Amino acid sequence: MRRPRWLVILLSVVLVLLVVGAVGFYQINQSLQSLLEEADVTDIDFQTLSDGVYQGSFGGIPVYASVETHVADGRVETIRLVEHRHGRGWSGEAVIEEILETQSLQVDTVSGATISSLVILKAVERSLLQTETP
Repeated sequence: MRRPRWLVILLSVVLVLLVVGAVGFYQINQSLQSLLEEADVTDIDFQTLSDGVYQGSFGGIPVYASVETHVADGRVETIRLVEHRHGRGWSGEAVIEEILETQSLQVDTVSGATISSLVILKAVERSLLQTETP
C-alpha cells in the first residue's frame, strides 16, 4: 500500500524540525557549560578601586548581562543593569543588591537563577577589574 505524498512530506518536515531543534538545544547547552566553566569570580578589594563609572559584560546564548558600575570613595555605589537576557530561566538580578550590601563579589547566587546570577557577577567583575589601581 502506498502512502499519500502529503504524509511523506509532513513526516519529512517533522523529522527535519526535530533534528534542527536537537542541534539548537545542544549548542545552547554547550554555551551554558562554557559559561559555567568561566564562572569563577575574583575576590576584589573594593577599597582599592578608583572613582568612576565602568562598563563590563559577560555571557553568551541564551544568558548575557551588561552593567555599569559606579565606584566612589572605595565603595561600589550603584550597579546599573544595562542589558540582561536570562533565557527561559529565572532572573538573578537580586544578586546586585547583595553585592551592594556586602561590598563584595563573594555572594551567594539567587536560588533557581544560578547561571543568571553568575553571569551578572562576572559582568560586574569585568567592569571592576578595569578600575584596579596598579
